[in-house]
Amino acid sequence: MIQVESSHLQQMSAHVAACFPEEGCGLLIGRIESDRKVVEEVLPAQNVWTPDFLGLSELDPQFSNQKRSRLIRFAIAPHLMLQVQKDLRDRNLDLIGIFHSHPNGLAIPSEFDRAIAWPDYSYLIIALDSQQINAINSWRLDENQNFKREAMINLGHFFQS
Repeated sequence: MIQVESSHLQQMSAHVAACFPEEGCGLLIGRIESDRKVVEEVLPAQNVWTPDFLGLSELDPQFSNQKRSRLIRFAIAPHLMLQVQKDLRDRNLDLIGIFHSHPNGLAIPSEFDRAIAWPDYSYLIIALDSQQINAINSWRLDENQNFKREAMINLGHFFQS
């Protein structure tokens, strides 16, 4: 379960809308309280995806034949991830998740999303078109490396994503 304030949802939505039609992305910073993650900060990031990022086409042929662009892919710079993790240690906070958008798509993970996901993080996916945000869902990997929906709490309201 993940707790996200409306102001954080607005910040994420504004960032991915500004990135449209490309995928927008960023980091979710917060703390873990027993059975839930609590988002304290949202850190928008630049989508640094390039066709050779991660070398996926060499590792798995399924990625070599797909259109590989920022319209359907995202990547956060590894040096940013490391710097944020180092900075958070001093603040007693954690990197608890990643958000990204699916322009003109659904708020469900793609096979690419699963391939690059880490089991400890929550993944908020924001579906949008040129006019509006259509859906926001949160996902986590299970023990079999498959995405399962994660419940979201927002300002006292409970949302089953």
